Amino acid sequence: MTDLKLTGYVATENDIKSTVRDYLDHRGIFHFHLMGCMGSYKGAPDRIALYKTPTGRVYTLCLEMKRVGYSQSPDQLVFEERANLAGAVYLVVRKLEDLIDCLKELDKNG
Repeated sequence: MTDLKLTGYVATENDIKSTVRDYLDHRGIFHFHLMGCMGSYKGAPDRIALYKTPTGRVYTLCLEMKRVGYSQSPDQLVFEERANLAGAVYLVVRKLEDLIDCLKELDKNG
């Protein structure tokens, strides 16, 4: 298997979206994609996941995929703030390890 870090390859946003989707499917975590189209909520994340920890606590994850070097739009920052105030976990995912680390942290917190 080729180590992409050694080749200088930088994952595209679509690469990250596909990897995250496949990982959530593999883990059996319920999730769905949010389409950004006319009438949709401005700044909404790319994907919502409902994650149940081993202790039974359920978290709503708002997952925004961004490639390295890119940042959230002002609307996405507003959405993040509102989601956090509502008790959701908002995560900007730049690589799969970001999501894996988040899930491990949620597992520790119960």
